[in-house]
Amino acid sequence: MVSPIRAAGRWLTCRFVTRRVMPEQPESLLEGDTPVCYVLETSAVTNTWILDQVCREHPVPAAFPEQAGLVGKRNFFAVSKIGRWFRRPSSTAHFGDLGQLLEDIESGRLADIRLVPVTILIGRSPDKETSWFRALVSEDWPIRGRMKRLFQILVHGRNTLIEFSEPISLKSVIEENLGRERSVRKVSRVLRVHFRRMRTAAIGPDLSHRRTLVESLLRTPLVRRNIRDQATKTKLPRRKIRARARGYAREIAADYSYSVVRFLYRLFTWFWNRIYDGIDLNHLDKVRELARTEAEIVYVPCHRSHIDYMVLSYLLYHNGLSLPHVAAGVNLNLPVIGNILRGGGGFFLRRSFKANPLYSAVFTEYVNTLCARGVPLEYFIEGGRSRTGRLLPPRGGMLSMTVRSFFRSDHRPIVFQPVYIGYEKLVEGDAYVGELSGQQKKPESLGGFFRALKILKKRYGRAHVNFGEPVHLSKLLNDIDGNWRDAITSDDARPEWLARLVDELGRNIQEQVNAAADVNPINLLALALTSVSKQALGESDLERLLEVYQKLLQAVPYGPRVTMTSMTPAEIVEYGLELGIVQRQAHALGDIISVKPDHQIMLTYYRNNVLHLMVAASWVACCFVNNVSFSRRQLIRMARLVYPFVRDELFLKYSSNQFHRQVSKCLNWLTENGYLEVKGDTITRVTGATSEALRLRILGRSALPGFERYFITLALLARHGSGQLTSGQLERLCQLTAERMALLFDFHAPEYFDRTLFRRFIQLLKRNDVLGIDESGCLTFDDRVTNTINDAKALLSKDVRHHILMFADPRSLDTAE
Repeated sequence: MVSPIRAAGRWLTCRFVTRRVMPEQPESLLEGDTPVCYVLETSAVTNTWILDQVCREHPVPAAFPEQAGLVGKRNFFAVSKIGRWFRRPSSTAHFGDLGQLLEDIESGRLADIRLVPVTILIGRSPDKETSWFRALVSEDWPIRGRMKRLFQILVHGRNTLIEFSEPISLKSVIEENLGRERSVRKVSRVLRVHFRRMRTAAIGPDLSHRRTLVESLLRTPLVRRNIRDQATKTKLPRRKIRARARGYAREIAADYSYSVVRFLYRLFTWFWNRIYDGIDLNHLDKVRELARTEAEIVYVPCHRSHIDYMVLSYLLYHNGLSLPHVAAGVNLNLPVIGNILRGGGGFFLRRSFKANPLYSAVFTEYVNTLCARGVPLEYFIEGGRSRTGRLLPPRGGMLSMTVRSFFRSDHRPIVFQPVYIGYEKLVEGDAYVGELSGQQKKPESLGGFFRALKILKKRYGRAHVNFGEPVHLSKLLNDIDGNWRDAITSDDARPEWLARLVDELGRNIQEQVNAAADVNPINLLALALTSVSKQALGESDLERLLEVYQKLLQAVPYGPRVTMTSMTPAEIVEYGLELGIVQRQAHALGDIISVKPDHQIMLTYYRNNVLHLMVAASWVACCFVNNVSFSRRQLIRMARLVYPFVRDELFLKYSSNQFHRQVSKCLNWLTENGYLEVKGDTITRVTGATSEALRLRILGRSALPGFERYFITLALLARHGSGQLTSGQLERLCQLTAERMALLFDFHAPEYFDRTLFRRFIQLLKRNDVLGIDESGCLTFDDRVTNTINDAKALLSKDVRHHILMFADPRSLDTAE
């Protein structure tokens, strides 16, 4: 018979507690016949009520069995015994229960017992609140008595997290032959550390009040020294410079508020359900393991939309992980909106620090403080949202600050967690099309925010979030300099290899972001339709082409963290029609699927999200777009030649040898599936008007625009001659030539003549010593440029080569200027 107290507890938990159980099926952790004993952090009666309710709702062993339990009448014990009212708990009260369980195994009454830690958090708030009452009853670090726990259920019960962890075998502990007392202490220590890490992962470290934090920043040696220097330089009183520094700190610092977080959580739950069909999340288990270590986690997502700020924080909080502090541009510090973002953990930074050393000092110390306290961070290293769908070159500002923070206090390891975020339909799509077509970017404003609410009337498919392989700072430091600690002689030390380290760190992060890409249905449609004339294909041909892409990505995978839609080709086409990306035109000989005119440019964006996954296969295929046959030796040699430039542009993870192997795998797959024929060293494409020939040409055209840009640059260099063009003149000529090509050949991709891409290619030619600079600032080169042009000619059609070389005439320079 259920006791009245337990019955009242069941009523209270049913009435006031909304539970989120992790994993959603805890029985998956408890398979087998070995007895299970749950372990709670504290003996609070509310914890036992919640555990009892969860066990009754899932097919797991009961917390209060009908027969005798493992610990008296129950199947659980608590690491700490809760005190009466507001007294502190006892941390050794469980020794007797644990000792009895060990004795049951040693005596042979039981073969083994599995301890299953169960973390119960009611109101996940760090130890800081503006409301004294909510702060009193939120789930924070100092655990108090029963009265507080009762108030927690009444106030925060709707936000309760219950997490079952991996079982611990007591038999394995006994087999270590430590003795009863040492075994008890060891298991107790393991459990205490486990619960501390779970609490840190879920609610984050202790946070000081914002006002206290601001004042502490002003007392740091770096800020004090800058205040003194500024006062001396400007002849102003120190109190005025100090007031200015305080203003900077207030402009920067977050103001985390649990009530704001809960408000935003509910708002975004409604928002996602309103505009998205769902959010797919992959590889979270690896991040959860990382969050339970002592490491400082820095989330570094790709940046494609303002939605990025919200979606990652939402998913982390929703899945029981600590909410990161997110770096946002000061342009988002709008009236009302800025305060809400601060309350959710946002902090603001200006675009440039160089002209203001005092601001730089305050911001640096703020980042140092967050890192030292183990507060998770999130920032975007690209510096802005990508308008082309490609990853942008990383900027080293925040990375450098984080690295130097680690130099000052290296007791807590720093791990960068790359995050891939992909969308099937971009909220800012129309704005991006306008900017790519030459329109001026509209600045963020409160009015713009309200105008953007029209997106609530549209449907944007699904969002996809994948976590990549983490990048460990200490490992990278040891690779750069095994004795790096010897170079850190002061808090503001800048070793000579720091710039190289930051560049390598940024590149590694971007490579791991791309290595965790998700291939959604719209990405596949974009790969297929942007590579054909008029962006249209017969429906049956399109479905077979989509099937080729899916099979190729499965047969020659880019990496273990890449995910792909499970839709069939027919379902992908129907999905594109539902989202309004493509349209169907009925025809007697078979329906035609074409891209809607208002989505033609944006489809190149979605293609670019995943183009790096297909680059090896596309390289092989593009060699046969304008050639019937090719020698294997020449194909591999040209692949090695072009790979450094492709790798830099697309942030590919392969070394040169790895890319060679990937190309060979794609070549073998295309041969086995009837697209190519191999006779000795000669590779021949299938001839005639076959469907295989059509699909091979389409596959090759995905990569051709990039190779055409390389050819444009080299052709312009060769025709003008060494020492005749500056970098700026060459960039401008490249842009104009590509723009002309886009008009002549009807390319629906403004990125084709993006000056930034040409600038990056020219910079890479300089880094690889293909280009030099003479005393007058002009570019110099040798015969390697001419030899590369001769190789590249084999890839391009005669019409394309003709128009490029025609506009490469030196007389065109005057026109361009």
